[in-house]
Amino acid sequence: MKILFIFTGGTIGSTTGDEFISLEKGKPYKIIKAYEKKFGIDFSYDTLEPYTLLSENSMGSNMKVLAKTVKDNLDKDYDGIIVTHGTDTLQYSGALLSYVTGLSKVPVCLVSSDKPIENEEANGLYNMDAAVALIREAGKDDSIRGTFVPYKNKDKITYINRGSRMLSSYAYSADMYSVEDKYYGIYDGKKIIKNDSYKEKEDAAEVLSADGFGETSDMILRIEPYPGMVYPAVDEKIKAVILGTYHSGTLPMETEGLKEFLLKLKNKNIDVFITGAREGISYESTKEYKTLNVRIVEDLAPIAVYIKLWMILTMETENKNTLFDRLILTVGGEN
Repeated sequence: MKILFIFTGGTIGSTTGDEFISLEKGKPYKIIKAYEKKFGIDFSYDTLEPYTLLSENSMGSNMKVLAKTVKDNLDKDYDGIIVTHGTDTLQYSGALLSYVTGLSKVPVCLVSSDKPIENEEANGLYNMDAAVALIREAGKDDSIRGTFVPYKNKDKITYINRGSRMLSSYAYSADMYSVEDKYYGIYDGKKIIKNDSYKEKEDAAEVLSADGFGETSDMILRIEPYPGMVYPAVDEKIKAVILGTYHSGTLPMETEGLKEFLLKLKNKNIDVFITGAREGISYESTKEYKTLNVRIVEDLAPIAVYIKLWMILTMETENKNTLFDRLILTVGGEN
């Protein structure tokens, strides 16, 4: 078995100083040595380091480089690719690489750590062990394709998450979760155990590209609701707005602020997408969604919707489907 390690920084590539956590020169290669000491290495590997940063500083240029680096190596003689990455923007890169790889025969795993790896409580080496196990299992199971995020939560279970299905972490927690807890499987330290309730469709769209990424996603406005909020002015560059919802899939539709905001967007022919809601919700406040020209995107993780829209809007294409139709076409292990 041969694996490509792509190092990008993050806590897994950091060390603890007297007052703060910072990146350490040469740390990525120490990760492999630490892994070898704990679990042993019975595979060959190559390494790449396209950039090094703490993942909270990730921008479009970094994501573009990451996507290209992975894509350029998918058709080489590797059984799998492991990307080391920080936890803060792990879900964003998970979605990105899901759409770049699609259901590739070469599995890609993003591996991170909640603490620097020299900390005995860190989960990084366990996450890497799960990634190696998944790649090994993929050699025997053709259904293991695409991009995954193995991650050991505080409950001591190492979950195998689909890169395109991850939710934002809770405040003050480093744990990772999939939409509706429908993770791909778990790793018990010896074998991969698939989740019987997990289902996915075959890709209905070709893989996407990040080649057109600039530093920022200036064509997308993303908003989360809160009581008393003031809605922002909409820049002329904006092509799509993503509205998050309260946990019931609702928005404050009885407030004049939101109605005025949505009417302005409708008059400007700007697409509006609602995440976290479902069609047919019976709450009184949801009945005006359709009259105000907003579309509900069901089942997709909000982060994945954002990344997917960014990719679609920056791809040079003559696709005549509506933005919504392109958004809901499955790719990269989506539901």
